[in-house]
Amino acid sequence: MSARKTTTNSITTKVKTIRGGRIRDIENCLIEYISDGKLDCVDVIAVHVGTNNVSDRHTVCTIINDYKNLIHTVKQSLPETQIIISSILPRPTDYKSNHIISEVNQQLLTVEDNQVKILDNTLNFLYGNRSNQLPFQDHVHTNVDGAKVLSHNIISCVNTMLRLYDSNLQFEQNFYSERITGRRYAPLETTNQDYQHPHSFRPNVHSGIRRNF
Repeated sequence: MSARKTTTNSITTKVKTIRGGRIRDIENCLIEYISDGKLDCVDVIAVHVGTNNVSDRHTVCTIINDYKNLIHTVKQSLPETQIIISSILPRPTDYKSNHIISEVNQQLLTVEDNQVKILDNTLNFLYGNRSNQLPFQDHVHTNVDGAKVLSHNIISCVNTMLRLYDSNLQFEQNFYSERITGRRYAPLETTNQDYQHPHSFRPNVHSGIRRNF
C-alpha cells in the first residue's frame, strides 16, 4: 500500500489471498515478492493470517514463532516498510480454539514496535464477552457483514499509519480510543452452543472509506 497518491485522497492497494494459507505460506509469498522487487515501493504490508494454524492445533509458541519469523523477514529486507498484523478472530462455538486464539493475540502485543502494529479485531466480533455468531457464515469464516467489519478495521489502521486522517475522522478516533484505553482482548466465555444476539448484526462501516483501499 503506497501513500504516494495522497493528493487524490486515495492509496494504491494490492491484495493477495492464499486460501487455506498458514503463516509460513504468507512468509514464503512475501519472500518471493521481495526477491522479485514487487514490494520495493510499498509503505505498509497488512497481514491477516493465523486461524488455520489454530485449526491445525499448532501450539501458541509455534504460532508466535511463525509470526516473528514473518516479521523478521519483512524487517530485514524492507526496513522502511511498516507492518500490520491483524489479530486472529474469535470463534463463535469453539472454546478450546478461543483459548489458544486469546493467548496468541495477547503474546502478539509483545512484538509491537515503531515498525510493527498489532490490529485488535476482538471486540468487534464479540457481544459482551461472548463470541458473536452473527458476523460468521460458519464457525470459522466471516460472512459479508463480518468481512466488512474486518476490512474496515484494516483500512482504518492503514489510514492512521499513513496519516490519512481526513479520509474518515470518526474511524481514526475509534481506532485510537481502543488502543489508548487499553481495551484489548477481552476474556472469552465461549461455550459449545451458538450464541446470537436477538438483534441484527449491523457493522458500523461507512462505505466512503472504501475509496482509500
